[in-house]
Amino acid sequence: MKKVMIGILILIPIIVLVVVALVSVIVSMSAHIAVEDLQLLDKNGKEIYDLQIPLDEVSNVNIYNYLDAKIYPEKATDKTVEWQIVGDVVYTDLQSEASRNEYLAKRSALTAELETELAQGSFSTTERQNAYNIARGKYYKDSSLIIAEMADILLEKVYPAAAFVDENGKEVESNTTGKMIVSSFCKFTVRAQAETVSKTLTVSVMGYDVERVELAVGEDETTTLGVGESMRILASYTPIDSIVNHTIWQVEDENVATVDSNGVITALKEGQTTISLRASVYSTENSENIEYVEGKIDITVEQKGASSRFGENLVTSRKSLTLEEIGVVKEEITNVSGATVNESGILTMTENIAVITVKSGARLTIASCVDGDVTINNSRFYENGSGYVLSVGENLLDLDLVWKDMLKTDQIENAVWSSSSESVATVNDKGEVKGVSSGVATITATVGQKSTSITINVQRKLSQIQLRTSDASLAIGIARETVFASERYIDVKASNAKTANYTHVIVQGEPENATAAQLAEFYSAYVFEIVEGGEYASMDTLVANKVVFNNSLEGKGKQKVVVKVSARYPKYEGMTRFTTETVTLNVVYGVMASNIDELFRATQDQKAYATAEDNVVNPDGIEIFRHETADNVYLVKGAPYSKRLYAICLENDCSYEDWIEYDVDKDGNKTVKGNIDYDRCVKFYGDVYGNNHIISAKTGQLDNYLTRVKWNGITISNIVLRANEIEGDTDSVTAEGAASFKGYICEIDPNAGEYHASIEYGGGITFEYSIFENAQQGLNPFNCDVTYKGCIIRNIGQTGMYSPTRMEDLDDIDEKTGKKIVMPYYSHIDMHNMICSNTLGTMLSVTHEHFTRKSNSDYRFVDGNYNKNKDLAEANEKYYIENFYNKGICATVKQTGFFNAYNWQDVNNSKFIETGFDAIDNVLATSVGYLINENSAFKDAKYVDGDKTYIHAAFMCTGIFSSGGYTVLNEPTYLNLSMEDSRFYKFDSKTLTPEGGSIATTVAKLLKNASITLYGYTNDAEITPSSTYQVNSALIEKIHS
Repeated sequence: MKKVMIGILILIPIIVLVVVALVSVIVSMSAHIAVEDLQLLDKNGKEIYDLQIPLDEVSNVNIYNYLDAKIYPEKATDKTVEWQIVGDVVYTDLQSEASRNEYLAKRSALTAELETELAQGSFSTTERQNAYNIARGKYYKDSSLIIAEMADILLEKVYPAAAFVDENGKEVESNTTGKMIVSSFCKFTVRAQAETVSKTLTVSVMGYDVERVELAVGEDETTTLGVGESMRILASYTPIDSIVNHTIWQVEDENVATVDSNGVITALKEGQTTISLRASVYSTENSENIEYVEGKIDITVEQKGASSRFGENLVTSRKSLTLEEIGVVKEEITNVSGATVNESGILTMTENIAVITVKSGARLTIASCVDGDVTINNSRFYENGSGYVLSVGENLLDLDLVWKDMLKTDQIENAVWSSSSESVATVNDKGEVKGVSSGVATITATVGQKSTSITINVQRKLSQIQLRTSDASLAIGIARETVFASERYIDVKASNAKTANYTHVIVQGEPENATAAQLAEFYSAYVFEIVEGGEYASMDTLVANKVVFNNSLEGKGKQKVVVKVSARYPKYEGMTRFTTETVTLNVVYGVMASNIDELFRATQDQKAYATAEDNVVNPDGIEIFRHETADNVYLVKGAPYSKRLYAICLENDCSYEDWIEYDVDKDGNKTVKGNIDYDRCVKFYGDVYGNNHIISAKTGQLDNYLTRVKWNGITISNIVLRANEIEGDTDSVTAEGAASFKGYICEIDPNAGEYHASIEYGGGITFEYSIFENAQQGLNPFNCDVTYKGCIIRNIGQTGMYSPTRMEDLDDIDEKTGKKIVMPYYSHIDMHNMICSNTLGTMLSVTHEHFTRKSNSDYRFVDGNYNKNKDLAEANEKYYIENFYNKGICATVKQTGFFNAYNWQDVNNSKFIETGFDAIDNVLATSVGYLINENSAFKDAKYVDGDKTYIHAAFMCTGIFSSGGYTVLNEPTYLNLSMEDSRFYKFDSKTLTPEGGSIATTVAKLLKNASITLYGYTNDAEITPSSTYQVNSALIEKIHS
């Protein structure tokens, strides 16, 4: 702290310095320098978002074998990177998933049995007893760990597909080593987190060598066919990314069915047979002995049609046929149309289509064709529109040219094959078609004057999808969310004109530095659709993955837009589980801000919107408390608020550094000019969603506040407010340096204190999931109801929160009574799950200033002078309690959840207060230490560690102030405090008994005349002077609890 001026020192009683020393006894602190960015880099230093890990049975891997994690700034205090799988691990090996589920079911049942037997005191088998003996020796009395260890011993372990593990190989939620176990082909998302900064990595555990082949039929089909029917068998491979360039289809009984090289089977006669597919193992394809993996499926053939050879349909060029050759029994025929049948069993076509019906009701339809006509066998299975898609660059489609006449069985020679678009698909002289690029191509086969064609859809098929823009990647900051605004500025320096805001849903594998055409080609393989919140957004008509928001969000608050992304052409038909993903976007009516100019303009737009005549509620306030005395009216008005709010969402960090100015001395030395004052700082009139971005200033820029909250009913969420950037390479500052931080983080003073920002009327002010750091003071609530939820306050030179409580004697006259108005000025503060550290003072200081006394001597509610008649104090207090305190007109602090204050202070050193007089400095440096060490009032509060003694300071409530040329030391305080955290003690200076040595006794006597209440940890709290905390996933989960 800067030296106190001698003139000021003369005016301040020595007791005030002692009091200040009591709660400000740090000589130095390590300023926490926050992580601002985290990059995941490959071994070439290139940023990566996707990772592929090969699987080699059950294997231990380390994420650091594939990448490096780089923390910025390099001087960040905590460079720990935590690794965690977020969301589900999706098995892409269904057999492994089934094995794991079976294991978990067995383990659950076994665990229940073991718990019962342990409670009964005996185990049913020797094996279980032996397992217990081993587990108990390891964990002694922890029954849950004993049971878990027993289950591990008794059951053969089936590992999860992927999990992070500790040093002993045990599965853990997260670790900092990057060690993992991988046991199956799967896909998942990893979050790397350094403090509140996180990056996600989509991971695929994959392989190119096929390990298992599974054969199946389509969704609407069965494995039973009628004679003459055809069906395409669907093949899938494990792993799903297998590269199979050679396939061999076979049928066990060729009399029952045939199968072509594309997997289409044709039933020939009643019976059963097995269809098999042998798929080549990719890594052996260049060797002399290619290895194959086989899959099988059983097929049943039934007689469904009238023909035992052709079933229900026959195409022929002949006009005369025998019933024998077409597989029809003459005695079974009940009707013939379009043809005649004579006694010898000769059928003669009289029309182009003939139908034979037999006794069972089955039919055979015979269609005529021209002799010599050709067709592509089974073309209906491959024709564009049938659902078949030829994959770019993978297996060939082997087309077989046959006679249209099904009774002609000789091979067609000298067919000429051609493609209408060889840039899409090529075809060789064997009819083998290869996909080249996405599109449609017509393949034509010509024999002499006859030709036939088939149109084939060629596309890039996908075996799986992973989104880079995922729920995990958007779960950032302490709030674990990203919020998008509905609008964005066009050119903020020109005007406040806006256009629709948008974002892109990025898919794993998006090419870097791609042109618009290349991106269009990449995303043509995907289908994007909004499945929830379609009234608030739409997919762009030109850019496939672009989500465009709209202003129908106005007045709706924060809404969700769910985007579904699916493969347009899945590699495995019917298996959409691996090729469909969704992402949820949070969106609100408002504007994005990506720099300080946009942010400042956005706050102006917020104000105009909030205060618009048709939007504001109670523009002149609403009376929520009135109390009359003989001379005054005590009046509290609820602050105006808005029906609807206009939000600000940060897209980037916003720094006043863009507005920096310098003072230059005669030697040319530059110093930062304090040019951010009340008018120039940003003032919020609506919700702010920081998306873990920072609003900051360079040291020296702030004349007072970094930000100001000027409206009731708003929420500030997931933001970092930093009043001073820590310059240079230093990773710590002295107490003098911390005390020299300029500026305050946020003034919470809606309507300049004229009205009370009430929760009941308008909602009050909420700060949630945010960090406030590097300031002279933190957040200062004035005359409002404010809620802090899941926030961190750190690196504060004075106090984390300063909240004054006073009565403002105004000159205004009440119209109803003609009396002067007195305005009670107080705040209700709710805190839930809070953390503070590195504050030179307390985390919260509530002061009472001429509250129940008008001056240093006169009471407010009863006639009399304090110095002449102290007995009036009781009457004055009683009046206040009955008429004000009991009606909520008082300072209130309600703490719920946990309050972790890393604020132990060395009581033997207060040297950071330099008065300019060594004698006074020495007194201050030793007097507080003597008091705490020697007075029994601090027995349970002081923490002794070797030759050092510490005391904890969290909250302070005082009645000490200077005003109008006089100093008050003992203004009565009336803090309504409710604490759920039970670790705190209470020190009341008025109850202090003088004891100990002369110095301790003197200080105690002085403090008895002061109004000071201090709250801090007792010396048995688990947070000690050496304790630190780490902002990681566990802490964030705790904050949200």
